[in-house]
Order: sequence, then C-alpha cells, then structure tokens
Amino acid sequence: MVKEKENSLTHLGMRLTTILLMMQLVFGPVLAQVQSVQQLIAKGNSSYEQGDFTAAQQWYEQALRQQEANQFPEVQLNLGNTFYQQKKYKEALMQYNQLAIADVSPVIKSAAFYNSGNTMLTEKNYAAAIEAYKQCLRLNPHDEDARYNFTLATARLHSQNGPGNT
Repeated sequence: MVKEKENSLTHLGMRLTTILLMMQLVFGPVLAQVQSVQQLIAKGNSSYEQGDFTAAQQWYEQALRQQEANQFPEVQLNLGNTFYQQKKYKEALMQYNQLAIADVSPVIKSAAFYNSGNTMLTEKNYAAAIEAYKQCLRLNPHDEDARYNFTLATARLHSQNGPGNT
C-alpha cells in the first residue's frame, strides 16, 4: 500500500511538472513581451528625464507597437508629452484625444484632458482649453492645477474677446 501511494505521488509530481512546463510555454512569451514593453517604457522615461525628447518619442512609439490592447495607456500619454516638448502640438493633441475617448482609468483620462488643455492654452485656443480643463475637473475635481489653468484660460479668452464681447 505504501508503494501505491509513492507511485501516485510520483505520478502527481510528474503531472504538476508537465502542467508547469505547459504554462511556461503558453505564458512565457506573454511575460517576456510585457517585460520588453516595460523596458522600452523605462528607456523612454530615462530619455525624457534627460531632455532627449526625440529618443523618448522613439522608445514610446516602439513600446506602443509592441504592447497589446493598450495595456500601458501611460505610454500614449508620455508619447503625447514628448510631442508637446518638441512643439509638435497637433501630434500631442492626437495622442491626448485618443486617450480621452479610450477605455482607460479616470486618472489617465484626466491627465489626457489636462495635457490637452495645456496644449490648447499654448496654441491660444482658449475656448478648447477651457473645455478640456472642464473635462479634467469632472474626472478629478481636486486637481488644483487644472482649476488654476481653467481660470487662466477663461481670463485670456475674456481678454482676447475684449470687454463686453464675451
């Protein structure tokens, strides 16, 4: 009887080993891909922090191509930021606007609206900046930077239109 238990334990151990090997074969490439995307993001972040926005853009674009199903939406936000730093405002807005309509966390969506507002403010499109800040504040009512920029954009719009032309 002891030998039967040993044999069944040995058989169970072999089955577990087989299952673990199969899981490694199935999930190994996925985990490697996630690690690869994370490494690209880290390289992009490092380049961005060093002020090399062109290199950061390339790293983030590569990470976007390799990721699956927008699993790291912050990459798109970061890519928009690199465009903004390079004064490529149209490209930055494209990234932010895609995130604004994507199925992403409210934190990411709020940041996309905020950065979109900043881009529009820079472009002196005050009405669009105001709307972007409103969307940001709907998602994150405690964002004091968005509140400040909303007030700034509103004042600039009134100033641009002149007194009585609002």
